[in-house]
Order: sequence, then structure tokens, then C-alpha cells
Amino acid sequence: MDPTDIRYILDDLACNASQEALQELYMLYYKRIARYIGLYVRYDGAVMELTSDVFFAVWENRLELPEIRNFNAYIYRIAKFKALNYHMEILSMKYIITCLLYTSPSPRD
Repeated sequence: MDPTDIRYILDDLACNASQEALQELYMLYYKRIARYIGLYVRYDGAVMELTSDVFFAVWENRLELPEIRNFNAYIYRIAKFKALNYHMEILSMKYIITCLLYTSPSPRD
């Protein structure tokens, strides 16, 4: 896609809060972003959820879009950090479970 087309979509999203513009971005980037997240996350359900989270983050930060010079780098960076945060949450849960298992009081006779 021509960079001027992306710029038009981003400006429409930022200035008009256009859901149609978000849908266009979604259609353009969903498969690529999902595949990229899949490099970090193996569970398909999590890949789908994280990919949706990426587009939600774009929507939430849409007012910043006019200042973004390289949208490709921007959206892939969001995707990478969503995937890394997912792993951090999993590790945190495993740590908590391990601590609970090994520090729980033993049954009394």
C-alpha cells in the first residue's frame, strides 16, 4: 500500500475517530500482526486476543497518529510489547502458584 494511503487512513482515524479507518487498518495489518505475535506466542487464542489488543491500543492512542512517522514500526512495536507482557504475566502467575504451593501450611494431624 502507498504510504500516502496509510497517512490518509491514520489522519482520518485521528481527526474523525473514524471506525471505518480502523477497520481498514485492521484489514491491512491483522494477518501480518497475528503472524508476528505468533513468533512470540504459540497459543492461537492468545495470538488472536493480543492482536485485537494491538488494534485497541491504536484506537486508544489515535490522537498521536499524526506525529507517527513510521506506522509499520509503531504497530509492530506495540505487538512486540503486547507479546512480551503476555509472557511476563504468565511467568508471574507461575511464580505465584509456585510460591503458594511451597509455602502453604502442611495439614495438621
